[in-house]
Amino acid sequence: MQDLLSASTPSSDEAQYPHLFDGFDVDNQTGFMPPDPPVSRLPFPWTLWEDVLDEAIHRKLQLGEKSGLTRGEEEESEMWRRCVRELPIKPISHSLASSEALLRRAHLVLGWTMHFYVHTLPPTSPIRIPPPISIPLLQVSEKLQLPPVLTYSDVVLYNWRSIDTDANDDDDDASQAPSASSWTHPGISLATPLRINTTFTSTPDESKFYLTSARMELRGVEALSLMRSIIHEISISDDNSVRRVTTNLTNMKDVIRDVKELMMDVRSGVGFETFYRDIRPWFRGQDSSASNQGRMWVFGGLEEWNEGVDEYNLRLDIDGDLKTYTYPPLLRRERLIQPTDLSGSSTGQSALIQIFDIFLGVCSAAKEEMGVLTKMQKYMPRHHRAFLSYLMSTEHKVQEFVLRGKDDDRVNHIGTGTNLGGNEERDALRSAYYDARNTLKQLRTEHLVIVAQYILAPARRESTGGSPGTKGTGGTDTFKFLKSIRDLTT
Repeated sequence: MQDLLSASTPSSDEAQYPHLFDGFDVDNQTGFMPPDPPVSRLPFPWTLWEDVLDEAIHRKLQLGEKSGLTRGEEEESEMWRRCVRELPIKPISHSLASSEALLRRAHLVLGWTMHFYVHTLPPTSPIRIPPPISIPLLQVSEKLQLPPVLTYSDVVLYNWRSIDTDANDDDDDASQAPSASSWTHPGISLATPLRINTTFTSTPDESKFYLTSARMELRGVEALSLMRSIIHEISISDDNSVRRVTTNLTNMKDVIRDVKELMMDVRSGVGFETFYRDIRPWFRGQDSSASNQGRMWVFGGLEEWNEGVDEYNLRLDIDGDLKTYTYPPLLRRERLIQPTDLSGSSTGQSALIQIFDIFLGVCSAAKEEMGVLTKMQKYMPRHHRAFLSYLMSTEHKVQEFVLRGKDDDRVNHIGTGTNLGGNEERDALRSAYYDARNTLKQLRTEHLVIVAQYILAPARRESTGGSPGTKGTGGTDTFKFLKSIRDLTT
């Protein structure tokens, strides 16, 4: 693992053409991870959201579907849920709406609180998100152009801090502190380990699960640099382009291999049954919860909010008590709608996982698979969605450049004096390209094995008859989808 640490340094190509990916919130040193630690706590008056989330974690609330749930655990959860219902409703103000960093933190805190609320309910209870959570979460989500549900960016990209900058951290805390083999954040320090801020279970297994994805993200930074270089080379197509693209594809193969090894390392700290039984249910969404039994997640207070008779007053029935909330005219009241996209957090929502498929042309002709990947993109930060769209633009398809024949080069560059590689160089280019794709296939195969170990096998052991559900937290048939993507990667 230490070798991977030394491999994370971006290439010198960054200095040659650093602006190709500008505007996509993709950092040269940290990729899709933010270059600085995310906001760790909202300021007043939104600290009440932080407090109620802290209380849920402190109380160690249990899943409502947990086998053997005690009466005391049920009462503890209901006491907390009542506190949530009785919170004052705090719509977002201009100061919050104008800060991307604060909006991201608000989405994380409100999303995490909503999942605590939903998944501590008894399995047969109606699911109604109380207005103190539903209204601000919908407003924040609209500003961020994200669904109002916990996403991959909430649990991984914006859910960390560096240990050496936190004076209250105890490095001996095995539930949070990474081991010597843990990943570091190169945007802060080449040797600064990370710690996960928020978990449902306060277990080392859950922290390890999120940190594994963070490590993969950070190792993938070099791939972004290589893609930038390849795009540049294809655009100029000079005498040395074929050779340089070959070298970059070879290096990309190494990055993909390292990402695969980091993914495999999840087994060193996350138990199969612990993940399936205790961790995974918390971040499931409406369309991925087997225990939902057709129950919809209803966002409460929307009808009253949308009446709009009095712009600054809102009257709501809270547990039988009619309460009136008055707001200063800080923001124009906007109409809120009941959301329909409520899949839970999934690794498929990582832009890094998709860029390899897109850049290497894996899914370009697979409409069904692209449809699923496009759905996952709805749950990504909007700038990352735009980045994926940019990579999919036809002028930057590496596959076309790689598969171009020698005769095509001669016709396209006749009279220019440019020779885009001889037959041997072209063969080396194609070999490097297919080596990268084959390594990506190995990553996909390993992902299938992990899904089988962490989801399918426990589901079969739990099933009392019939075929166990294999729907992922992102709302897809996980194994079937990943296998179809893997089979396309040839």
